[in-house]
Amino acid sequence: LAERGILMDPRRPGNAIRLGDHFVAFFTSVCDGAKVIGRARARYLGGPWHTDDTAVISKGAADAFDGHGADAPTAYWFEDRGRILLFYMAYPAEPQPEQPTSPLGSCQAVALLDPAAAQAEKLGPILRPGTKARHWCNGWIGGLQLLPTANPQQWVALVNGSATPVHEGYGEPDPSVAGWARCDEAFPTGGWIFDLKQSPIEVPEKMPAAAKQAGESTNFWRHYLLVLPDERARIYYNSGRYGNEQIYARGWHV
Repeated sequence: LAERGILMDPRRPGNAIRLGDHFVAFFTSVCDGAKVIGRARARYLGGPWHTDDTAVISKGAADAFDGHGADAPTAYWFEDRGRILLFYMAYPAEPQPEQPTSPLGSCQAVALLDPAAAQAEKLGPILRPGTKARHWCNGWIGGLQLLPTANPQQWVALVNGSATPVHEGYGEPDPSVAGWARCDEAFPTGGWIFDLKQSPIEVPEKMPAAAKQAGESTNFWRHYLLVLPDERARIYYNSGRYGNEQIYARGWHV
C-alpha cells in the first residue's frame, strides 16, 4: 500500500472529515499489474485501518486516459452534494490524441464517489499535459492538493509535473517541479487552468546553493501545503532522485 490520503474538508485545509463513525482514506495499490486506488476506514486516525475488498478506481480501457492505472489520490468531502471528490494521477497505456506533444504523459483526473457505493464515477481529465509547447507541465502532471480561496466560486491547487514529454513506455521523467492551477467553478470538477504567472514555484537551475548542499535535487514530489491561522504556510515535499529522496520544507505566504 502507498499514497494513503485522508478524506479532507475542502474548505478547511488540513482537517480530516469523519463520515458517520469512521475516517476514510484512499491509497494506491497494485491489482493485476496495474496501479489502482483503494479505500480504507478507521474509527481513529491512528488506526487500525480496514480496507475494502475492491478498488474504488480501477484502470480504464486500453485506449482510455487511465488505461495503465491510477495513482496519487487526494479526496474531499462535499457535504452539500453528498459526494466525495477524488483527484488522481491517471496513466494512459496508449497514445492520447488530446495531448500531442506528450501522448503517454499522465494527466490529472477527477471522479465522484457516493460514500455508500463500491466504485467511483470517473468524470475524466481536468488537466492534461502536452497541449502547449514550452510549458512546465508539458510532459506529465502529478498529485493535486485542493485549496479554497476567499471567493467561494474559486479554487486553487498545488500540482507537480514535468516539461519532459513522454512518448513511449511508462514513467515520470525528470525534472519534477511544482506550480499552481486555478478553477473558477463552485464545484471544482472542470474548468481548471494553469496559473502561468505564479508557476513554477522553483526550477532546478535556480535552486539555492544551500538547498543543493542539503541534498535537494531536481525533483519535487508528493507535496503537502499546510496553512497556518496567520496565513503563513509551509510546503512539505519529497526531493532527490528515485531511491534517495528526503523530505524538505519551504515557507510560503498564501
